[in-house]
Amino acid sequence: MDPYSHTPGYSGVQQPGMTGQTKEDMLARAGELGVRVNNGKVQFTSALLDENEFLNAPKVFHYYDVENKEQNLMLSENMLAFTMCQVPVIYIKSDMNKIIVTLRDGSEKVLEGRVLPEPYSTQVFERNNKIIKIHVLMKLL
Repeated sequence: MDPYSHTPGYSGVQQPGMTGQTKEDMLARAGELGVRVNNGKVQFTSALLDENEFLNAPKVFHYYDVENKEQNLMLSENMLAFTMCQVPVIYIKSDMNKIIVTLRDGSEKVLEGRVLPEPYSTQVFERNNKIIKIHVLMKLL
């Protein structure tokens, strides 16, 4: 979900902002993945989520963290991963709705439902490196 434009990583800005198509793709993809922001809180829904996007076999997820370091996460069957503000979000098919926030110090916060409270959402938006990943266990509609 993190935007890509025509600015290479090895040089300065060569284009002012995202192209119209990139913006459209970002907004559409966020909607498909069920990511909404309401009153400063990130909400995860499954209304438009395609169940076929979940893995049917283990796979490595490659991404760049908020320090622009390449990272790898091993995903299992029934998972789907993407990044939001360079924080990996891992959806897991489940019979419950919970969010597990993994913090930089290794601790985890378990939250009921599908809404990331404002303090955690703000940390994601600020890219302050306090949250290293988010697991979202969700019942699919």
